[in-house]
Amino acid sequence: MRGATAAQILNGTATYIGSYAKPYADAVKTDPAQIVIFNFAINDSAPTNHESPTEYRKALTLLVELARSAGKMVVLEEPNPVVGNTALSQYVETIKRVGAEQGVPVIQQFAHTQTFYDWPALLTDGIHPDDRLYSIKAQREYEVIAPLVRSLQ
Repeated sequence: MRGATAAQILNGTATYIGSYAKPYADAVKTDPAQIVIFNFAINDSAPTNHESPTEYRKALTLLVELARSAGKMVVLEEPNPVVGNTALSQYVETIKRVGAEQGVPVIQQFAHTQTFYDWPALLTDGIHPDDRLYSIKAQREYEVIAPLVRSLQ
């Protein structure tokens, strides 16, 4: 997998993505976003990244705290399930715990996606959603984010 983990964003080591080449504590200060959505877990839970649930929890908690200290509204988003990653559910539980501890909303995607009997068929490569699943996920995002956007107006 070639995607960013929470720790890479936090530490500024996700240089192949471009704008995440500096520590998040610095980047968040100049980021004009008013709402920050953290959608991590798939890459964090991948065996190639070797980031334990405990390390993931620390990184995610610090990302939330840094964003809030910079005046951002924070939302956490669960990933969709992926084929063959049995560890992912531990990371989803961590997202829920961090959301509850930090008092931030969580967009629940993981269990909802699994309610579709054919959910693996909704993934283009066993990991990434197809257009149908992206549409379903977007609707769930909208339900959580729209009220936050309205509160900013």
